Amino acid sequence: MKLIMIKISLLLLAAVNLCTCGRTEPANEDQVKSAKPMALSITALSPNPQSTNSTSIKPLLNKALTTYHSSQVMVVTARSATSSRARLTAFIYQNGTWKKVYTMPAAIGKNGITPHLQEGSKQSPSGIFTLGPAFGIGKKPDDVTIPYRQTTNQDYWVENPYSPDYNKWVTYEGDPKKRWKTFEPLRIPAYKYAVVINYNTNPIIKGKGSAIFLHVLLPEKSYTLGCTAVSESDMLTLLKWLNPSRHPLIIQGTISQLKALTNRANT
Repeated sequence: MKLIMIKISLLLLAAVNLCTCGRTEPANEDQVKSAKPMALSITALSPNPQSTNSTSIKPLLNKALTTYHSSQVMVVTARSATSSRARLTAFIYQNGTWKKVYTMPAAIGKNGITPHLQEGSKQSPSGIFTLGPAFGIGKKPDDVTIPYRQTTNQDYWVENPYSPDYNKWVTYEGDPKKRWKTFEPLRIPAYKYAVVINYNTNPIIKGKGSAIFLHVLLPEKSYTLGCTAVSESDMLTLLKWLNPSRHPLIIQGTISQLKALTNRANT
């Protein structure tokens, strides 16, 4: 029995150390990535429950309503500033009040979440963000109303801060390795369904971070390299729920970071 438990522990350890977000990590981690770990249950990513409810973040939700004219908000609450575990809670404003619609486990950056993101830090950005278009490998799913784009093998998101294409979606038929030092292919399994998070997009500040999306968390993954990820079924649910006429937002942070955003919302 002890031998079996040791084997299970080693398999779980291998699974936890994999990357996600579609991006590859440095070559010295290739041995870890080549392992065939047990798939982690998405429920294992849930933080210790400190529920994000409409009462505790009401000022922040009201700021979304009054400043951004948003009546659909996804709040991503990280377990800590250095944790990759989080919970996504979706709210809608109806009949003069905010109501919780969905709650689900989520994964964020390998090194946690920060308001001071830098390119390559493997962290997710905290803050209040509008959403860009949805995209995916297949055709637009039924009942999806937000703008959607089907990707091709020539679609890339540029991550090289020294390129004029930095933090932009570019369609290019040539060899991307000859044009950019770093880039993100957009037609990959993690982006079966995805939505652009408008981080560092207006204006684009070189080195502040790029290619931040809400996307599918693959079964064998447990963190991202900067994006926010949920299970495929949850991602599809969110895609169908998002309504462009409601100007949806995503708000991310630890409890203390959300509190800081709330305090700024009160001023």
